[in-house]
Amino acid sequence: MKSRVIIPCMIFTLTGCAAPIGPAPAPAPVNETQTFGGDYITIHPPASSGWKKYDESQSGIIFAKGDRAANESTIAAVIVSALPPTDSPAAMEDVVKAAIHKDNNLDPGRLDKIEESVAYSDERPYPCVRYHLVAKDTSIKPNGMPLILELYSLYCRHPVQPKSGFSVLFSHRGQDHYSGLKAEAESYFAGIRVKGQ
Repeated sequence: MKSRVIIPCMIFTLTGCAAPIGPAPAPAPVNETQTFGGDYITIHPPASSGWKKYDESQSGIIFAKGDRAANESTIAAVIVSALPPTDSPAAMEDVVKAAIHKDNNLDPGRLDKIEESVAYSDERPYPCVRYHLVAKDTSIKPNGMPLILELYSLYCRHPVQPKSGFSVLFSHRGQDHYSGLKAEAESYFAGIRVKGQ
């Protein structure tokens, strides 16, 4: 997976803002023993059952499970993008906040935020920022009520190719909160590694 300059639709790509161009290949079932990526990053699918690979390109990969038609879906993804230089944890946070703000403005008014946090993380030997969001997705209202979207994500600068970075995202959208989401997100994050790190 090579880095290239993209505008990452980090939240809305995962919840339905991007429509595929032309016929999409049938989603392929995956399991946690499989490996994706390449020299840039190593990616393992989530550890639980029922996941399928929906898309893979130089800019990332998307796994999903659930039935979007039934308004219940879980998404796991890795997105690669250019990343401007930063000289401090606060500056790295600011870059992530700006990207999130840009994503939110792609479909303004869609999300009614309930909880949101952005914080620098030293959990890896290269700069990363954690992001968490809980919101009502007002674009879909089964039974007249908006769905609940919860997202955990980790944005990191690549240690070998520092002009780029990767975003690891894990989200659930449904009529209720999914109690196991945080634990599953952490397990998925652990399976996304830069080679040698």
